[in-house]
Amino acid sequence: MSGPALQTLIGTALIDSSFRAALLNGSRRRILQSFDLSDEQVETIMAIRADSLEQLASEIHRRLIDAQDLEPLPSLRARTAHHAHTESSAMRNHFDST
Repeated sequence: MSGPALQTLIGTALIDSSFRAALLNGSRRRILQSFDLSDEQVETIMAIRADSLEQLASEIHRRLIDAQDLEPLPSLRARTAHHAHTESSAMRNHFDST
């Protein structure tokens, strides 16, 4: 599995609440089938028990990224903070123009 496939998986989960819920609540195997993953990688991700996207991403990073010396995923906290800042800026721009 490449870093971009993991980034797509986690990135989609960040912005799509139904995808995130399915990933965390029982449809993980079906979702993982749409990514370019080996059987071993799918089983590794399936073995992760997580109640949040942050927990899942952290375990994916620990078990797959570190183990394979792949390029690390961007920080979820940094990405979430950037998303909140972008939304806030967009709202300010909207109200400033009205």
